[in-house]
Amino acid sequence: MDDTWFFRLISFVKRKGCIILQFDSEMVERASLSKHGLNEFTKTYLHDLTKKISPPLVCFILYQPLESCKTQLNIGVLSSNAAISTFESRIKYKNGKKLFSNLKELLDKNHDLAVSEILSIKKQVTYVKPNLSVKLIELLSSFTSNHNSLQYISESLNTPTKYSNNSALQEDAIQTALRAFGINNNEFALDITLMEDKSTGLLRLKDKNDLISENFGDPELKLLKPTRFIEDNAIAKDVYSLLSRYSLEINSLTGKALFEKNGEYLEIYTANRTTLEQALGVDLIYINLTQKNTVMVQYKMLEQNENSTQRDWIYYPNEKMRDELTRMRRFNQCLGPDTNEYRLNKSAFYLKFVKRDAALKNGSIILPLDHYEKIVDSSRARGPRKGVRISYNQLKGQYLRQGPFLGLIQSGYIGSYSKTTGALRTIINEIIDDNRAVITAIQRQAKA
Repeated sequence: MDDTWFFRLISFVKRKGCIILQFDSEMVERASLSKHGLNEFTKTYLHDLTKKISPPLVCFILYQPLESCKTQLNIGVLSSNAAISTFESRIKYKNGKKLFSNLKELLDKNHDLAVSEILSIKKQVTYVKPNLSVKLIELLSSFTSNHNSLQYISESLNTPTKYSNNSALQEDAIQTALRAFGINNNEFALDITLMEDKSTGLLRLKDKNDLISENFGDPELKLLKPTRFIEDNAIAKDVYSLLSRYSLEINSLTGKALFEKNGEYLEIYTANRTTLEQALGVDLIYINLTQKNTVMVQYKMLEQNENSTQRDWIYYPNEKMRDELTRMRRFNQCLGPDTNEYRLNKSAFYLKFVKRDAALKNGSIILPLDHYEKIVDSSRARGPRKGVRISYNQLKGQYLRQGPFLGLIQSGYIGSYSKTTGALRTIINEIIDDNRAVITAIQRQAKA
């Protein structure tokens, strides 16, 4: 079981504590009429009530759903607290998730008097000290039905912002796939399916099934459908011919997300044979069945050169990289033009170089495979000791930026031809066998 999320969440509340908001029926009714319901909202309070709020904080909402006699709990993130007038502050709550244990069930199972007292306080805003916050999280996690919501909050509090590890690279790959499809991470997925006890960046995406405003007021219906956790061998029933077509190995899958825009679907699958952090790298494969092109992006980390008088970022190819280049060249030999298709570059492979610990938003450059090979064969790839390296400064701006790269994918001007995509079966499995994490995105017509 991958319980990293639990320890991260415990560590977070142990440092900062948490907040409990009490909502009356009037507030619940207002929320039910808003765009995001209790998933995301802003609310004003007197300064005295919010003076202990130092965002971000784990935030619980205690409320009684319309036409229900059971007090429910939601969990989310209190992301901001700002003064808006002489007397009032405005807080923002986001990433709201329903917890599937109501207040009575918690109190019945709890044996800690202090926790029971905290949950029973009838105040608009209650700050919970770190030690009690830890006990509250532990109590909630004793209900396995709460794990999905708790894990989502843990992941959202630990969303990578810098290129520091494989989790950050996977996050960037998912966001790149979304942008290639023409949406961003604020869009709600039609559905998210997660493999049991496996970690994936898809956890941080918003699921339309989680809109808490749906089913408001119906005491017999759960306000929130939990993201489905399923056994490894069951996902085959959920993933139809497209998956078998591109041969993502079932036992390597960690999750799937489905989006829709303008009559098209985008399916994102994450896969890695070992844990994400044990993977030797990250690859994005974008299959556009509309434009009939496939683009593969392999991530490489640039390290800051601290020995140079001029600041630079360097990548040193190793023996593993030479093996990967052999695999890419072998795939490219399968490429053959279709008389009805046109490409500016028929190669499927691109290398995305990212600066270690730089911001995800602006710390990367992209090179086509053939451009990379020309560079490593040239004199400008030789360092002071004649070793081969890629120097950010030596490129002198001759590389693809993210925006134009996404536009080329969307237009079908780059990537392999449609009739060569059958070779993906071999290369995807080889990538996974090499202990690399794979993010595969498939764009297709909704009626296909």
